[in-house]
Amino acid sequence: AERGPVEGRQARDIAARLRAMLGNLGDLLNGLLDISRLDAGVVPVAREPIPLHKLFADLQEEFAGTAIERNLGWRVRASRLWVDSDPLLLKRVLDNLLSNAFRYTRSGRVLLGCRRRGRELEIQVIDSGVGIHASQQEVIFDEFVQLHNAERDRKQGLGLGLAIVRHTARLLGHPLRLTSLPGRGTCFSLRVPLAEPPLQAPPLPVAASQGGPGLGIMVVEDEPDVLHALCSLLEVWGHRVYPRRSAQLACQRHIEASRNGPAPVDLVLSDYRLGDGQTGADAVRRIRSYLSRKVPALIITGDTSPERIREAAASGSQLLHKPLDTDQLRAAIAVSQEVTSPV
Repeated sequence: AERGPVEGRQARDIAARLRAMLGNLGDLLNGLLDISRLDAGVVPVAREPIPLHKLFADLQEEFAGTAIERNLGWRVRASRLWVDSDPLLLKRVLDNLLSNAFRYTRSGRVLLGCRRRGRELEIQVIDSGVGIHASQQEVIFDEFVQLHNAERDRKQGLGLGLAIVRHTARLLGHPLRLTSLPGRGTCFSLRVPLAEPPLQAPPLPVAASQGGPGLGIMVVEDEPDVLHALCSLLEVWGHRVYPRRSAQLACQRHIEASRNGPAPVDLVLSDYRLGDGQTGADAVRRIRSYLSRKVPALIITGDTSPERIREAAASGSQLLHKPLDTDQLRAAIAVSQEVTSPV
């Protein structure tokens, strides 16, 4: 059944408060997280045949407003060819390359196209912007490097986009090339293997649910305001929560709830840094021991280090990063229920 207007507003208000409480570190944190995940080797690559006409059409629509706003020409040369890559990662690379092209093009146009090179396709992002001197064409792929932004104007970005492009292209095995003339423009090109189109189009993905109504979730968070906001949000989504500021207290809360009838636990949701030197990983271990099974777990953290990411991956817990996006949380809850394993 559809939510009523009051419930919808309540969910939005809770989500807004939750984002504020968890802290909005913005693009800097997200960019560093992307690079850390790539360095840690935990970013999954799911290759499949990708229709370029669909990918290019999405990008054309996505950047149409930017082109109008900047009074630039924006041309996309369509192609009916298919390539072999990860659709999400490939789109992220092209997103960053196009954002960079529009950012440094003051007049003229930006072009997205491709050329066939034997059994590969060279996807090209070409602009008529300020260009890049030969001596600077290597360093622009380093973190926090921005040309033509000596004042470090945040409106021009944080200098992480091309670093993410380099790391992602390397992960995908897609050679990345740059040619540029100062004052004339720049061309970034990406070599991607060609693929045969599938005989039958794959079925459309089923929309991720909100984790299903009625999940039992043990929530561990030592900040009272954050704990309240998280639990309110989960309850609005239809889940039953057992919240406390430590794993021990959460287990006691579950024992109390069990006295009144069945109290299944389908998920553990914990902050990483808890009181008394405890961590979310400690909380997950304690709760799993109490339940005598390896219940799925989500750990929320502001730590973007590769070590922390590897630690979560080794424990079988999924790591969610602050600032916490409610859509991301909802999707993570759904994914956590797809695979379960015994202790």
